[in-house]
Amino acid sequence: MRKITIKSLVTFSVAVLLGFSACTESSEGFLDPKEDTVVDREWVFSDSIRTEQYLTNVYSKLIKTYFAEQGGTAYYAAWDGATDNTCLMWQGTNRMSNALAFSNFTTSSTPSAYPEFNTKWTETYIAINAATSFLLNVDKSPISNARKERMKAEARFLRAYYYYYLASFYGGVPLLKDVVYTETDSPTEKRATFAEVVDYVVSEVDAIVNALPLVYEASEYGRPEKGAALALKAKMLWLAASPLANGGNVGDGDSRLLLGYESYDAARWIKAKAAIEAVLALSQYSLVEDNTTRAGNGFYQVTTTRKNAECIFKILKQGGGYPDNYLLPKSRGGQAYQYPYHDLVNAFPMKTGEAIDAPNSTYDPKKPYANRDPRFYYTIIYDGAQWITSFSGQKLGRVNLYYKAPTDGMGTDSYSTYTGYILRKFCKETNYGSSGQNDAGFPVFRLADLMLMYAEVLSEVDVNANRNTIEDQLFKIRKRAGIVAGANGRYGVPANMSKEEMIDFVIKERRIEFVSEGSIRLIDLLRRKQKEKLHDVTPTGMKWTEYDSKTQTCLSSEVISVKSGFKFYAPRDYHFPIPLTEFNKAQGLLIQNPGW
Repeated sequence: MRKITIKSLVTFSVAVLLGFSACTESSEGFLDPKEDTVVDREWVFSDSIRTEQYLTNVYSKLIKTYFAEQGGTAYYAAWDGATDNTCLMWQGTNRMSNALAFSNFTTSSTPSAYPEFNTKWTETYIAINAATSFLLNVDKSPISNARKERMKAEARFLRAYYYYYLASFYGGVPLLKDVVYTETDSPTEKRATFAEVVDYVVSEVDAIVNALPLVYEASEYGRPEKGAALALKAKMLWLAASPLANGGNVGDGDSRLLLGYESYDAARWIKAKAAIEAVLALSQYSLVEDNTTRAGNGFYQVTTTRKNAECIFKILKQGGGYPDNYLLPKSRGGQAYQYPYHDLVNAFPMKTGEAIDAPNSTYDPKKPYANRDPRFYYTIIYDGAQWITSFSGQKLGRVNLYYKAPTDGMGTDSYSTYTGYILRKFCKETNYGSSGQNDAGFPVFRLADLMLMYAEVLSEVDVNANRNTIEDQLFKIRKRAGIVAGANGRYGVPANMSKEEMIDFVIKERRIEFVSEGSIRLIDLLRRKQKEKLHDVTPTGMKWTEYDSKTQTCLSSEVISVKSGFKFYAPRDYHFPIPLTEFNKAQGLLIQNPGW
């Protein structure tokens, strides 16, 4: 493990918060970025403002967990690029999401030396050590005792969250607990078992949950509430109950207990169920629903408004052009960084809820974007979609993504979409690139996630006994999405699904509900052991041709292959490797994950 110096623990560049701070038009939020250079702990914790800033820096690492990688000061490479959902404008395997999608780490001397594996590991441990350093020193601060206790709870929450993140990708990792390493120290911790990491995260949440308020004042928005802590516990237990760790362990020999449990135990689903129910019992959270303004407007609002009743915990950012200036088409002032695959488009049902290939489906291959689930229109820009045409934002115009269309079209230049689609999730419809403010931030935990987790867990426990409750979660989410209930009131949800069919349906629903929201899709594919099914599957796009300028329509279309097939090598690719540099420094203390 990397040696972490006292200076690096205390000196985070506070400038990093300039782009991701919690400041809104109503001054909601606690992060107040200030330039500073901090080199001494006594100096830091002798002042209340510097103490607050130190904890703020622990928060600042959260954004690194939300994206697969960072380029310069911009966060753009969603984890979805490592899945069957989207791909990056840049196709090289030096990009983390591309390397993961196609299991190609040839830019490094050996796969475990791939730079981003090391970045994810070391930066997360810097954050963990910083949280611990805060806990060991905050009592020196002149801040009131009551505030100190709450801030300690925040730091323990953040530390537990970072361990949950590491466990999601690496399995069992060294638990530093209350130890902080200095420049001259040599860490001696071995990897904890996966079970030990799970137990540690759960115990940390249990220890702090009552020290966190149910809600915060506006000026404190963005800190973890009691609901966020309970959601973290639920996420950890749900991950532990999932097939990859619970009976589907891919470890062998010494690594087996590092990657999961020795055998399946149904009780793990019961524990996850109770943890999720504790979150759902909190009355302050509700789905954002608005089907009066237009179908599915609530779904649009949940990722484009800063504060809403559905977000349980989120990463805050200042107003500014991101993500609009990176995601929108070039003709709309953006840079079009992320391209959805045609397979993702096909995953969205019709507005009546039935799959496009269901019996008696109203899907028309000649008009594939008509009458679809409203979430589709808030997630993906397709050929013919409408967006404002200028900074004034008063006129809508057609986005042209057909083959060789000027500016944005497929094949126009090396930076044009090669799937025929552009991602628009998180973008505000009033924004033209960086012309408008977007301070919405990024949801880490939101109610819809917990509801679909609940539907999955209940299906695992007993699908028949829990059928009504399971379907109730699905009906509510699809109703909020703006899907038509239909004569039978089922929103397109098939009746009498078996356990396997129900779980498959829930995972598909999660796919379209949470496009580009952190690592949700990637973790689902891993923990359910579904990613290996993508091996050699060819990602596709939609190529529109013969554009008629009078009718503003294309006369023909073709589904095309846009890349070679996805690659996934089991058991290796179910976990990240311990980075080669860390593995070598440990001199035998750290056991490597299988296949690396």
